[in-house]
Amino acid sequence: MNITPNDVDTGLADDDVNPKETNEVGGDSKNTKDEKHEEPAPQIQPQLSMGLPGMDRAAMERERLARLAKRKRGPDAEQPLKYVAKESQSSSQESSQTRLPASQPTFGARIKKESSESLFVPEGVNPDLKDHAYPIQFPYGTIKRTWAFKHPRTDDIKLEEVLQANTCTTAVLSSFDWDDTWLFSKLSPIKTKQIWVMNAKGEDVQAELMKQAREANTPVSIHFPDMSGQISSMHCKFMLLFHPIHLRIAIPTANFMYVDWGETVKNPRTGEIWQGACMENSVFIVDLPRRADGKVGAVEEMTAFGKEVLYFMTKLELDEKVLEGLKKFDYSDTEQLSLVHSM
Repeated sequence: MNITPNDVDTGLADDDVNPKETNEVGGDSKNTKDEKHEEPAPQIQPQLSMGLPGMDRAAMERERLARLAKRKRGPDAEQPLKYVAKESQSSSQESSQTRLPASQPTFGARIKKESSESLFVPEGVNPDLKDHAYPIQFPYGTIKRTWAFKHPRTDDIKLEEVLQANTCTTAVLSSFDWDDTWLFSKLSPIKTKQIWVMNAKGEDVQAELMKQAREANTPVSIHFPDMSGQISSMHCKFMLLFHPIHLRIAIPTANFMYVDWGETVKNPRTGEIWQGACMENSVFIVDLPRRADGKVGAVEEMTAFGKEVLYFMTKLELDEKVLEGLKKFDYSDTEQLSLVHSM
């Protein structure tokens, strides 16, 4: 408890500390005036703010302020110091929620710069696409850890880097949970045709979702797989991302929610993200080049992986154009892959 001079209880009244009226024990005021030697009146010393006995709180506060002045403060006074220190130690730390700093090239530009000479463009595809198309990064398949804000980037991947939105013409997306506003910020429904495979059991639930989509003027096609019988939920997650020179198949453990892909909420005062992410997921990715002849291939020519992909999408009752589109790509480099699924 802090004690100030006004709060100090000396045990004396105000008129008791006047030297002219202070009486000796057993004497009176007249005798006091005649005495040659007077006892000094008690003096009230200013009291310091004290807490526990022996602790000078005022001095401790001055020391704390002095230490604080020496520290290099971050852009936000509410930002934890451990994150400020971490930012100063890592030159690759992100400065905004999901975008690279303006001084660095975008993911697509960086990939093109590093791999432009080895960019594969199949026969029959316009060579001019080489100037803006993404290269085929994962022809044999890979598993990546999803990016998490405020954590070092070590062989991870962001949703933007999975989608390659600059050249994605059609996207078939499946998830259990959705954040449509956030997803549209990653993949524009104006530039990319989108088909959403959604979990909805019962005609009433489906009708309500369709109504909400119409009211929100959501420019996407919604597809509901058959969930008759004892099927209670459909939570498969995948992406079929069609590009001019390749098809990217991605199978994540994450839903289309910002927290699943390593983002956190914004500071309501500054509008920026500073809190570190707490969720990590993984994603399988494989890139299939478009067939050199540009034709629709036969199912018999597909690998076991390709056949299972086509079988699963057929059972989901996707549009025939999507199923036909899957046959326009070369699966020959997926001999070592298998797709394990459940219906």
